Amino acid sequence: MSQKIYISLKESESLIFNKSLNVLEKRLEIEQAKGLLSVNIIVNNEDLLYINGEYIVLLSAVRKFEIPREDLNLFLNHYKVPPGLINTVDRKVRDIFKNEIKLSFEKNEESEEYKNYLRLRNALVGVLHYNYEMYATNHKEYDAHSILNSFTNLSEIKKLFLINLFKEETIPILIVNVNKFVTDHFYRVTWWGKFITDNYLKTLNIENEEEVKNIRLWLRAFLEFDNINTINKQLTQVPKDLKKEINFLLGYYFNAIKFESFHLENNYFFDLYDEIVYEHKNELFYWISFFNSFYNPNIIQIYFIESLQHEVYKLEKLAFELTQNNLTLENSERVNFDFKKIDKGVLISEYDQLNNGVSKKSPLLIKANEAKGVYKNQLFRDNLQNIGFEINFQFEAGKLLNYCWNTKSEFALHLTNNMKISDIVFYINSDSKAQQRLKDLKIKTKRIDRLLDKKKVLVAFISQKETPKLIQLYSSILRQEIAERFDKVLIVLLVNLKVEDLQSLEFDRYLKSQEQEYQRLFSNQIELIVKNIHTKNDSEIKRNLKNSLEKYRINQIEVVDENFDNKEAIWLIESGTEYYIDEENKNFYSVINQG
Repeated sequence: MSQKIYISLKESESLIFNKSLNVLEKRLEIEQAKGLLSVNIIVNNEDLLYINGEYIVLLSAVRKFEIPREDLNLFLNHYKVPPGLINTVDRKVRDIFKNEIKLSFEKNEESEEYKNYLRLRNALVGVLHYNYEMYATNHKEYDAHSILNSFTNLSEIKKLFLINLFKEETIPILIVNVNKFVTDHFYRVTWWGKFITDNYLKTLNIENEEEVKNIRLWLRAFLEFDNINTINKQLTQVPKDLKKEINFLLGYYFNAIKFESFHLENNYFFDLYDEIVYEHKNELFYWISFFNSFYNPNIIQIYFIESLQHEVYKLEKLAFELTQNNLTLENSERVNFDFKKIDKGVLISEYDQLNNGVSKKSPLLIKANEAKGVYKNQLFRDNLQNIGFEINFQFEAGKLLNYCWNTKSEFALHLTNNMKISDIVFYINSDSKAQQRLKDLKIKTKRIDRLLDKKKVLVAFISQKETPKLIQLYSSILRQEIAERFDKVLIVLLVNLKVEDLQSLEFDRYLKSQEQEYQRLFSNQIELIVKNIHTKNDSEIKRNLKNSLEKYRINQIEVVDENFDNKEAIWLIESGTEYYIDEENKNFYSVINQG
């Protein structure tokens, strides 16, 4: 059974960023929005935790945020909640003084227990995220059950290690005297090594001093962290006394030396996975993902699809109970995680619902090499031999294969040599003098406005180094239809420039000149988007296209078939929700909502 709980905007912020919220028991008696309590969260009753007269709401227990419509941008762009978790309502709330109701977020979000909860929660959720990242990239053997279930009964050394990490705001270091320049990575490793020798070795009760000495030497070799060959060699020589906890400890080591690379280099986690040679590599990378997420605040931006939401709830509940009880579960019950395989149709439908807020529907899946075909229109290059136009002196006839024109004294017709007359359709104005002459020649005709039927926006990809050709056909023959019926013309400028050149006054003047030129050609609103080919990451162009085109359906978009292939078509497809590219390496299990 679901429960409605009314909370304030400030409490919403605390719940979203801290992943939990305490509310007084009496709050559940409130049945409508009032005062500061303008947000309604819908949760399952069984997912509420009850402690000392207060309910603890974990974010994963929230099925929907029902919010005033005017707060939508706040939730999407600042709180970064995905659209699928939001319902908007027309709601007006009375302004009152803050002290008229008791807000409970203030006493919780600064406490050590809640800070520790958030970090442990992020670490566990990060393992789940990387589990599906690895699965999506065909690392099928990557399975996080064992590491997550192990938290129901942590060893004493794991508890002590995590407690020491809780005490530090960042990755801890131990500064020692060295006769060379070193980075903080070196001091991170010295802290790691000292913890092992001071805390773990002592519990092993190793009587042979030579064995202890060899373990110390083995640990010291990890200071050569820039040499992957040295690291791989050490991984083949793990001392038998350390084997029980070594994957946990090595997971922290790799995060300490590679943390910045994980966050600055795309796919570095998977690149490192391929470089490491180790018998227990899969378990090692569970722990690397754990510690990487422990220190990564952006993990809070990850939201999982509906089929996995209860698994996230179990993780958040586990993290909460552990940090409330010194990393020990009172009943020590095993947590069973169900990482079931989800049918791809259901998977993408739930992803679409979460990411875009659309109602569940069967997704239309296409292969990447079919993307361009989604936008095919009558003016695509391979269709030009089948169509003809009536022209005048304003357009250069040589750019067309089939055309006709009228003068006071004659009618002229030009057809491509390799086409039958019965296969050609001429698009002409309804009052054209050529209509009867074409009909006499048994050439089919259609009104020219049928070419752009239902279309609302023209999209063209223009290379800075080339003179556009096909777009001139639109600006000459179809100019009137575009000016009268289209909302805008979107020009994607393809450039290959250094960052400093993009920010120069010269480039700014170039953009303004392009906008003025296309305004002259089309007499319509011109929107310019720059895609720097020098930048390999396509996330920015996809985001800009989505912002520009998200309200248009594919059948409302006319694409100029110039500098346009499957890659550019995928950019466009990902700006909407009608199609999904059937990619083997695409993670549809979660959404990283960056606002």
